[in-house]
Amino acid sequence: MVCNDYQQTTSASGLIRSLDWDMLSTRRKIARVNVLHKAIGGHLALPVSDYLRPASRFTRRSNNNTYIPYHSRTNSFKNSFVPRTIVDWNSLPPDLQPIEEVTQFKKSSSEFLRKLDINNNIRD
Repeated sequence: MVCNDYQQTTSASGLIRSLDWDMLSTRRKIARVNVLHKAIGGHLALPVSDYLRPASRFTRRSNNNTYIPYHSRTNSFKNSFVPRTIVDWNSLPPDLQPIEEVTQFKKSSSEFLRKLDINNNIRD
């Protein structure tokens, strides 16, 4: 609808690249991380603190804003909101996680996750 190109020979992937849209998986990841940030900051009435377990040991990659990921035997739980988002949250750099301002966090985390997904897609 955006490109008005309805030919059968038109590539959907080509149209998406020409529009410079993020992949759907990237948009979903950005949305999940932003919802978690709002919930942690008290901007949403989601009881995520009941499900988040702060990391007790810190490494180069973790800090006091990282959480222990869940281990699951089933894909339905592994791919549900909290377990999946904890993995995405922990992938954020330590300087992004403590940002309290919602719009600043959204901008910074979106830029980071876009670059991360672009780099991952180049390697694949």
